Amino acid sequence: MTKKLTAIILAAGLASGCATTTNSYQYKGDHSRAYNLAQAGGLYDARDYDIPRDQRDSVINKGWDVSGDALLFNSGHGLGLNWGKSLGLGVLTSAFAPQGVMERDSVFGWLPETKAGNAREAWELMSSTLLDGIEKTLRKANVKYVVDNRNLHQDFPLMSEYIFSSVRIVDPEHGCPDWESANRDNDQSCYVATTVYAPTEEPRKVPDFLMAGQNGYGFYANDEADYSRIKVNIPKGSNLDKNQLLAGISYELPSWAFIFVASQKLDTDGYTAPVILTTGKAELFITPDQG
Repeated sequence: MTKKLTAIILAAGLASGCATTTNSYQYKGDHSRAYNLAQAGGLYDARDYDIPRDQRDSVINKGWDVSGDALLFNSGHGLGLNWGKSLGLGVLTSAFAPQGVMERDSVFGWLPETKAGNAREAWELMSSTLLDGIEKTLRKANVKYVVDNRNLHQDFPLMSEYIFSSVRIVDPEHGCPDWESANRDNDQSCYVATTVYAPTEEPRKVPDFLMAGQNGYGFYANDEADYSRIKVNIPKGSNLDKNQLLAGISYELPSWAFIFVASQKLDTDGYTAPVILTTGKAELFITPDQG
């Protein structure tokens, strides 16, 4: 299963047309915090969306912080595909259609230099931190799982080295069958997998709006192929929800690690809103009110 699952996760291709990321990012006050986080983390196609003032406050204040109840698997108020409906966000149209690096979920962040002696240690710590977050989330929700791959270094010809972890959810009560019952097919299995590429070789200045005056190893999401990512596969028939699961994982992560959740197409031809998850809170790409 390991080789097949790894191949699926990396199916994005071998091209690597990366854009440059600067050592320091200046916060733009006329944009959302989500936009600033995205740009600083290499998501250079990020944009904000304009929402009427009478809707903005309702959307921003109506439950987008799940830190108090991160595991909302059975809650209609949770961060599921009904985000717009539950939060009164009535603009889920084709305007949210993602482009470029915004088309895929990714992980980025700045691991403080005080936590790692070199880039290799930072790399391994990022991978283990993500895996720990996944396991803690599933344990809190009493969801049964098996760790198939734990911080496995992978180094294939013509590809950059990465660290791979995968957790298979085996819990029939949640519609997640075991490997044999899933016909040995990843598409029919519930799993969460992480792929972590190496950070910057040397610590860089962390954006001041995150950690003023500190340096950290940067994990950027700007490369076409070699970007760190988290993939959640939930087949039809399962009562688990990808976005709620990601929110729970984010809640277990330190403040220097961020998960970007791309827009998802709805059956109604609209799209869910893209968000950046930080310690369980969803930051929205909404143009701030300039007064």
